[in-house]
Amino acid sequence: MLKIHCPLYLITSQEPCWKCGSSQTVVAIGTHNLQDGEDVVCEVGDQTELLLLNNIASMPFKVFKYVAQRNHRYMKRHSRTAGSVYYANTCECGANFGDFYLFSEPGGAFFPETEADATSIKYHAMPFTGTLPFDCGYSQGIGELILSHGTQEAA
Repeated sequence: MLKIHCPLYLITSQEPCWKCGSSQTVVAIGTHNLQDGEDVVCEVGDQTELLLLNNIASMPFKVFKYVAQRNHRYMKRHSRTAGSVYYANTCECGANFGDFYLFSEPGGAFFPETEADATSIKYHAMPFTGTLPFDCGYSQGIGELILSHGTQEAA
């Protein structure tokens, strides 16, 4: 279980569906700081990096509710590819957008390869405070590109 330090960010991008080809809005959750057991990933107060949460098996209901109100196709689903159940973006055709492809494949919705790619990503701070428990993975390294060139929106 990770301890995620607020602020949390709702990140929005577009991705074509692997099944029907339709471009869909996909969402992700990000933070500047988290604690993985005894390991602190990015010190609290350091807001230069954006860590992206992925393969989220559990999160506080209030966070899920907030995200789902902004993208009703974000829901807990089984992934045959990953062999697990996690909160996933889904297409209007019913297909899952796998987190691996969104977060770990260069050019994926949350893995921009260039500054120009990052400009199409939007983000805003969610209205939560404190430290929240998440059962998930995370990626780091590409978040600075999103923060520097993405579009920050009002909540």
